[in-house]
Amino acid sequence: MDFRFFASCMLSGAILVAASSAPSAARSAMVTEMHKVLKENPYTLVWDKSYKVAQKNRHTLRLDKHTTLRDAGKLCAAQKCYEIGVWEWIRGRRAQRIMVFEIDRNSLIYLGGYGINATEPFAIEGPKIVFKIRKDWGNEIEFGPDGPPTKVWVDGENPELFK
Repeated sequence: MDFRFFASCMLSGAILVAASSAPSAARSAMVTEMHKVLKENPYTLVWDKSYKVAQKNRHTLRLDKHTTLRDAGKLCAAQKCYEIGVWEWIRGRRAQRIMVFEIDRNSLIYLGGYGINATEPFAIEGPKIVFKIRKDWGNEIEFGPDGPPTKVWVDGENPELFK
C-alpha cells in the first residue's frame, strides 16, 4: 500500500472520528458544508421562483424555506469514504432524496442522490445503507470499490443515482 494513500486514509479517519464524537457541532458543520456543495451544483435550484423550471426535471433539488437537509452519517467502502445526507422538500407535496457525497481530503464532492422515501428508518452498516423494511423487497444499498451503485433495488423500486 502506498504510504501517501495510507496517510490520507488515516487523516480522513481521524476527521471522521472527531466529527462523530462531537455530534451537534460536527453534524451542524457537515450540513452547512452539504448545503454549500449543493448550492454550487448546477441542477440545484436555490430560489423559490424557479418552481416551473423544477417541474421539467424531476431530479432537480430545491434549496428554499421548504427544504430541510440533515446529515445521516459516514460510510466507507474499499478505499473511499462518503457522507450520507437526507434532503426533504415539503410544499403541498413531499419529495425526499438520500444524498451521497464523497469525502475528498477535507471537502465534499456531490455524487448524486436516490429518490427514496427517507422517512423509513435506516442505518449505515459498514459499506451499506440498510433500511428497516422487508428484505425480499430490497432493503439495502451496498457501496463497492467503484462507489455508490448507479441502480438499486429498495422497497420494491429501482431508483437510480442521479445528479
